[in-house]
Amino acid sequence: MTPSFRVTRATYQPVAVTAGANTAEAGRSIDDNELTHWASDGVPANAWIEYRFDSPVALNALDLKLVGWRSRAYSLSITLDGREVWRGETERSLGYAHVTFPAARGQVLRIRQVAAVADVDAFGKVVELSSARQSGDTGADQVAPGWRLAIVEADFHGAAPPAR
Repeated sequence: MTPSFRVTRATYQPVAVTAGANTAEAGRSIDDNELTHWASDGVPANAWIEYRFDSPVALNALDLKLVGWRSRAYSLSITLDGREVWRGETERSLGYAHVTFPAARGQVLRIRQVAAVADVDAFGKVVELSSARQSGDTGADQVAPGWRLAIVEADFHGAAPPAR
């Protein structure tokens, strides 16, 4: 019998997280709880977060749920072991921003905000559910725009290892 699916990517979990500000809360960006988040302090030099893996990993994509995902497009630089692998602006979305880049290998991934953000709702403030908990509140009211990089969840992906 053959499998009904084919694994196309691997997901990697960092072993340590540090940040330019609010380091004690940085782990919230990978805690798999969409009701928590990490945010920098509004100082441009501190608008970064860094993820360390236990050994070098081959990455080619990130899924980022950013605070204010409906109304904020974040200008970011993403580096892996100090080499920039992606620079651009995330799209406003109804959830996760999917960032892809050519496969790169490294052990330390850094996400750095490179320009201030502003709130501009891309979806007309449509609300289908009655409470923030039900509707997946974006957190935009809790974290001011500007130089505040704010991440609800970050997932790290690479190509699937070859089948054995």
